[in-house]
Amino acid sequence: MGESEPAPAAPAGGAWAPPRRPGRLRIAINHARARLAGLKPPEPAPPPSVPEGWEIGPPDFVGIGVQRAGTSRWFRLISAHPDVSVAPGGDKEIHFFDRLPFMRNPPADLVAAYNRYFPRRPGTITGEWTPCYLPEFWALPRLVEVAPEARLLVALRDPVARFESAIARVARRSHESGHPLRPYHYAVAIARSLYAEQLERLFALVPRERVLVLQFERCVADPEGELRRTWEFLGLGPAPLPAGLIEERVNRAGAEPVLPEGIAADARAAVRGDLRRLRELLPELDFGLWPSAQGL
Repeated sequence: MGESEPAPAAPAGGAWAPPRRPGRLRIAINHARARLAGLKPPEPAPPPSVPEGWEIGPPDFVGIGVQRAGTSRWFRLISAHPDVSVAPGGDKEIHFFDRLPFMRNPPADLVAAYNRYFPRRPGTITGEWTPCYLPEFWALPRLVEVAPEARLLVALRDPVARFESAIARVARRSHESGHPLRPYHYAVAIARSLYAEQLERLFALVPRERVLVLQFERCVADPEGELRRTWEFLGLGPAPLPAGLIEERVNRAGAEPVLPEGIAADARAAVRGDLRRLRELLPELDFGLWPSAQGL
């Protein structure tokens, strides 16, 4: 579920390097884009077009977490069901609620503004999956207020593996943009791996029966079974998938980074207390699949 393909190993003891070095022109273009982006507030993706005969309404499901846990692949598999609609030009990630406080002109009617992102064929369901809704504390209350009936999806991954994958992604983008990695990148990445804190906040807002928690590792080992479970949670029956879709990978991140000395060990120590809370909160998770949870 979103696994990375093998890539050339990083030099022993050296700094992480991406599989492909961008040219000077590309780096200059990225620098210009970064400067321009800083001049305007972040906005969500534009709403998709509405085909003739389709209806607009609130989302039936919203994926809210977590980054680097195979959510792109899982959204694609969910959307392959014949009773799930994906509008032409529609996005998996809308980034409506995480960017809402920073919009220059936020919509007065949030319900109507959000619903415009969800055209669907009559008799089908639709939704989105923005993985940063879960950790960004201001997003969840607005989502629950605006879409009170939506079923919520969370995919979790071994928290240290998720941290390392997040740093690999940031390091690759940092190299391409010319902006160096900063300490806060590591702080944000480990904070997003503290799942118990995020889920406790979620369960204070919505009943647990409205939330399906998946494990990346289970979805890799048994994609057919976990997809059936996901479809059932969304009120969908079994359906055939296009040939080869279940095996497809998305978001190939390339090589994992060589972390600064001691950072990996510190990351393992940092998540231990949260993992103990998570085991009490969600005992149904298979903690044997997570190396960072061994010996709890």
